[in-house]
Amino acid sequence: MKNIKSILHLICILSIVTVQALYADQTLDESECKPRDVSARLGSLRDQGNIGWCYANVAADLMTFRYHSQLQGEEVSAGFVAITFNQFTKLKANADAGFVLPAVWFAENSGAICPQSFQDLALKSSPNLTIRDQINGLVSLKEAFNKRKRQPGTWENALSVYQKSDSFINKIALGELTEILENSSVRSFPRHLAERLCQNYLKKLDMSGVIRPTIDFIEGWKNIFPMILRKNKFQTPLSSGRDTLIRELNEQVSKNNLVGMSYNTKIFYDLSSNTEKKVGGEHASSIVGRKWIDGQCHFKLRNSWGKRCDLYINPVLKDKCDPSTGYLWLPETLLKQTISDIMYYHR
Repeated sequence: MKNIKSILHLICILSIVTVQALYADQTLDESECKPRDVSARLGSLRDQGNIGWCYANVAADLMTFRYHSQLQGEEVSAGFVAITFNQFTKLKANADAGFVLPAVWFAENSGAICPQSFQDLALKSSPNLTIRDQINGLVSLKEAFNKRKRQPGTWENALSVYQKSDSFINKIALGELTEILENSSVRSFPRHLAERLCQNYLKKLDMSGVIRPTIDFIEGWKNIFPMILRKNKFQTPLSSGRDTLIRELNEQVSKNNLVGMSYNTKIFYDLSSNTEKKVGGEHASSIVGRKWIDGQCHFKLRNSWGKRCDLYINPVLKDKCDPSTGYLWLPETLLKQTISDIMYYHR
């Protein structure tokens, strides 16, 4: 009997130690994690498809949330944000990578916003069925137009693909399309065309919002000297900066604000397995809420991968994704492993 008690006592101690170790990296306690959810101000989860425009989807979420009243329930088109970013940064029209903050700035300064409903309608009517193929098709159309004198028939063949379809390009006269082509570069043509085709749907907004960014590395170095002076437990700039990000993220969620963030998708995968997908990459998503689950704070992740839950194969995320909506409840300790910056509109 004595031995059994000793064994049970040991098991109890080991359980406590395990739990303490598991949650040792938690920044937030239950009192700081009251339920919040602002996802109702947004539509269904976006799907960036086969092009790397996650940053544009987050920028569109931020603007949709900030200008909700002016948009009257419409969402900002992520595709329009992306091609605007690519034009003003002088990247290729079909370039993948980008940054949330400048994407918001360029979109706000473009004068008007095209709604997501138009993008969805245009994609459905396009001879190209994916976003990447649609943008690539417009690039090819402009390139063919530029070669029309040197390579007779090239332009006519490229245009015929659209003329044989229900493409929105057919809604404008050939003369007007030619004028847009003549006054555009390969980089700017997709945006100039989209702006013309979307002219009856464009939303002119009084855009007066101010975005605040916070970066983990900068915040970490800012914390170094106060930690030394106060003789607090020393943390690396990276871990200290991520603590700051989590607290600031949580503070904004407490204010019912939407927060965009950058992080690495390796947290979605099972890194302990030799057979499961291990790769990850820099990514951006939106945080739209939080709640306390299984002893720690979880943030409601609005990802731009549609409603697929099978992509989140990390065992820690088992049953954390809602297959009916695609929203994922992401544990604070997991998020803190790779979060690198956040951005949000001042309330």
